[in-house]
Amino acid sequence: MLLAEAALKQGDERSFADVNTRFSAGRQAGAIQQALRVLQLSHLGDLEGALALLETGPSNHPALTTMRAQFLFAKGARGETLDAAVRQALAQDPFCAWTWAIRRALQAPFGITRAPVNPMSIQTSVQASHE
Repeated sequence: MLLAEAALKQGDERSFADVNTRFSAGRQAGAIQQALRVLQLSHLGDLEGALALLETGPSNHPALTTMRAQFLFAKGARGETLDAAVRQALAQDPFCAWTWAIRRALQAPFGITRAPVNPMSIQTSVQASHE
């Protein structure tokens, strides 16, 4: 995922396609392909499309549940919808730093006044809110 994200940020479509091809087969290919498509939509600024893809596809892969929590947070969702997404993500990957950053932000006394534009920048936004 990090390689795909780096390729997108650098505008390197060939490297992104290589990562996509590398994970086009195997037991988890569907979930990984979906996660890569979500990253691509996010990079293009289509947060609604990315979240819609996360809502309609398989939801039991740890990468997808983490992404769903991140996108809901970035979109500004609060309450039970986001809380449930964070709980599910942490149940599947209890050591995910991004999901813990969201949880800490939600528990902060002053919270975050607005969600970051790019869900992948959550960690930076959370750190800035505590300074």
